[in-house]
Amino acid sequence: HRTGARGGARTMRIDVGRYSIDPRDVAGVTRGAGARGLELTVHIFPPKKGLFGGGKRSGDLRKPVTLSFNSEAELFTARRDILRRCMPHGNLWGWGETGRRDSVSGAVAADAVPEPSKAGRLLVLVNPAAGKGRGVAAYERDVAPVLAALSGCGVVVEMRVTALRGEAMKIANALDLDAYRAVVCVGGDGTLAEVFNGLMTRPDAARAQSFPVGVVPAGSGNAVAKSLTHRVSQPCDICTAALAVARGRLVSLDRAEFGTLEEEAKEEGTSEGDASPGSPRQEGARSERLPIAMHALLSLSWGFFSDVDIESERWRFLGGARFTVGAIVRVLFMRRYDARIRFRPLGAEDAADAAFFLEDGSSDDDDEQDGAFYNKFDISRSRKRKGSTYNVSGAHRMGNPRDSRVAKRAAKAAARGATAGVEMPERPGWREIAGTDVQGVWALNLPWAAEDMFAAPAAQCSDGAFDLLVFKGHSRLSLLLNLLKLDAGGHVPHSRVTYVKASELEVHPGASSTGRGGYIAVDGELVARAREAWAG
Repeated sequence: HRTGARGGARTMRIDVGRYSIDPRDVAGVTRGAGARGLELTVHIFPPKKGLFGGGKRSGDLRKPVTLSFNSEAELFTARRDILRRCMPHGNLWGWGETGRRDSVSGAVAADAVPEPSKAGRLLVLVNPAAGKGRGVAAYERDVAPVLAALSGCGVVVEMRVTALRGEAMKIANALDLDAYRAVVCVGGDGTLAEVFNGLMTRPDAARAQSFPVGVVPAGSGNAVAKSLTHRVSQPCDICTAALAVARGRLVSLDRAEFGTLEEEAKEEGTSEGDASPGSPRQEGARSERLPIAMHALLSLSWGFFSDVDIESERWRFLGGARFTVGAIVRVLFMRRYDARIRFRPLGAEDAADAAFFLEDGSSDDDDEQDGAFYNKFDISRSRKRKGSTYNVSGAHRMGNPRDSRVAKRAAKAAARGATAGVEMPERPGWREIAGTDVQGVWALNLPWAAEDMFAAPAAQCSDGAFDLLVFKGHSRLSLLLNLLKLDAGGHVPHSRVTYVKASELEVHPGASSTGRGGYIAVDGELVARAREAWAG
């Protein structure tokens, strides 16, 4: 074993034959057939080197290492050792699990792979319209070569190309969960949202929420993949995401449910919303929660942020650059909104709905594994958090020291934000921010809102909260300058930005100064427009 450095983080290298490899580059191990039955092939996908490589991986840069042995005993011993040192413990596919029957020889061995009937099938849904319309090409070039390594544990990969918007949701809603071990989305955050909501709206949602689902970033924003790779200093690229799928590790992630609030006005035209069943209602007002409109893993946005997201759809051919163009337009023709934002700051005994993402790591100690790589989820169970308020000095496990410092500063800003606005006496623990000069509201579950927007630096995967940003009272110049700081998280300390970790929130949107806009988006998908009260 030898240690080295990659991207500023500590790494471990191991010797395989006469080669020294990084365990995180290993997609799997396969055994030869027929005359090559005493050979093992280790499938390795190392990152690119050089000034312009950027540490990213590519499916056409596979470097297989083939080892030959004199007997099956030697082969099994070597395979067990390689898997023990390279693959994450307790992974989804059973790499290196004991007591399973080898799919090639049929002999029982401690390091054998599971039978194909136990490993099952992996469904890959490819969105051909994702990003710049290159979803299928991305799959063939960077995903298929990596997932081919899953044949070593008996997994059959089945690929489907979605033809229509919403088709991924329908497939997930009707999927035979007994026939597949997981489903992977090759697309953007919208494709992931479709599959997530398809599973959560099934009659057997209680079971479906523990079904593993993965994401390979081929879209415009790729916020989920970027957030989960960034925290462990891994590149956000298609091949690296596919590598995480092949390695099959799970990690927890919060989720949220968003719905509308039906309100009847009080005598003077004002109204009060109810955030959750059992919350105190103000006398004289009535508020009822309608059925859940959407389940979210990433965000809820309204005002400036959703206007940019939704209205830039016309420039989808630009890829991720469409957000920049949309932001410039909305700064030049700025809208101010009349709104009330109500939230309950994260506190003790908050309930957190968790989901699970496939994580990549090669250490038995999950908390200390510097090479852990998060990129899949298994929508999961609710759990009760036992802790107090958000810890300012909490563990921000990021490989980049600068980003870790930004995250800690954002955590301090979140502590200050917990006292923003005014108290709501009729609803203990809740606060309200109101005004006619609100530019936008953004509630984020993860740090990155896109590959180039470090919007919620203090956000963590399973902290029981969405990080709420309220932009209020900006001039065009200050808004523009703040937006330019989004890529590094420098917008958080600004006096016109409220940043708080909220376990529950409500948005009561009013009209804009121009009478236009006012979209409400959940995970980047348009779900409503203006004058509707939304709670999560």
